[in-house]
Amino acid sequence: MAHGCNHLFPLQVKQGGDHKSSFITSNRLVQPVKFQGAEYTFTIQSGFKYDLASIPRLFHGFIGPNDLCWVASLVHDALYRHKGDLNNSDGTVSPYRIFSKEESDEVFSILMEIGEVPSWKRFAAYLAVLLFGKGQWKD
Repeated sequence: MAHGCNHLFPLQVKQGGDHKSSFITSNRLVQPVKFQGAEYTFTIQSGFKYDLASIPRLFHGFIGPNDLCWVASLVHDALYRHKGDLNNSDGTVSPYRIFSKEESDEVFSILMEIGEVPSWKRFAAYLAVLLFGKGQWKD
């Protein structure tokens, strides 16, 4: 299944899991990101399960789950799942560092910009995770 920024990122996903909004990566993703003046490389292993973008149905007329870059959502979900420490069986970040929730949200925004998501959708998605993502930041 291809995604909105497929021309920029080599990510393929397939539906899977217990819910129709569950997806599994079909290939390993290696994505460099410039963040706070340094170059980081995020690697997410094949088989990672995530839900694309968690956007309430009420807003799907404005922003749907496929409107945001899947790679941005994938890296963001992986960071959230592991509370910013992505050095585990799901993936790695090189050079090693642990990202705060706010930094994870910023990486999400940067990847959406690289993925050519329109600025207003990027801003809305970034603001949503910044304000409402605390409940998803796993302890």
